[in-house]
Amino acid sequence: MKSALNAQGFDLIGGTPEDFAKLIRSESEKWAPVIRKTGARID
Repeated sequence: MKSALNAQGFDLIGGTPEDFAKLIRSESEKWAPVIRKTGARID
């Protein structure tokens, strides 16, 4: 599975659930203004 994902350009990393929560928070903070400004939606 790792090889298949790497071949598609994914970089797999490991970590704790706390690390993952931190990543999600930082990505949300980064992209929220863009989403608000553009009005992007998931349909």
